[in-house]
Amino acid sequence: MRQIGKLTRFESMLGGETPPVAPDDLSVCRTLDKRFVDYWAFQGDMGGSHIADQMYASCGRLWFYGKWHFWNGQRFEVDGTGSYVRFVVMHQLSRVYQRVREELHEQLRGRCG
Repeated sequence: MRQIGKLTRFESMLGGETPPVAPDDLSVCRTLDKRFVDYWAFQGDMGGSHIADQMYASCGRLWFYGKWHFWNGQRFEVDGTGSYVRFVVMHQLSRVYQRVREELHEQLRGRCG
């Protein structure tokens, strides 16, 4: 007997597979507009929260209801401590900030070179 909310391999193939929430899954960054990131990247913690919100607003794989819940590829899993979700979001945000940092470095190199 299978659990409610858990997809069989066949069911997940029928509906298209939704990848799990993972640190190296940068598909959530596709929703980010460069101008949006360039503005919010310099607004401190508030900017980071706006970027993270934009990354996950439309994917439906991460949500909070008393505790963080994330999609593990087959079902939603509760992150009891919130550590996994925080790690994933921080890792993904660092990749976004890395892109901004690299662009700024290139601009500086062109200016000084």
